[in-house]
Amino acid sequence: MRWVILLLFFTQTLYSQEFKDGISVVQFNASFLSENTISLEPIKDADTHLLLMGKHPDIFDREKIIFLPTLVLYHNGKEIVRVESDITLKLPEDALDVLQEEIDLIIESKF
Repeated sequence: MRWVILLLFFTQTLYSQEFKDGISVVQFNASFLSENTISLEPIKDADTHLLLMGKHPDIFDREKIIFLPTLVLYHNGKEIVRVESDITLKLPEDALDVLQEEIDLIIESKF
């Protein structure tokens, strides 16, 4: 039984950092706001993830997510830019453009 608990803890800890590897865009949201979830498919050259508050409350706390939905761009574990919703619970219309511009700058800096 101890091994099962340790394995579950290790798996959760591993996943809790995995979403920040490389260049990644994470959409933090909640199931009750599913109509405000935006497609991350237009994002190029980055991994994308959707994390729901009900499934990953510890990650929401650790990442200090206050507004839903929120988009965060990470590069090798470091937060690069955060785009938060407004009082209408919707992200700005240019949210994906802001993220893509930062992704392009990260990629350009590698050369």
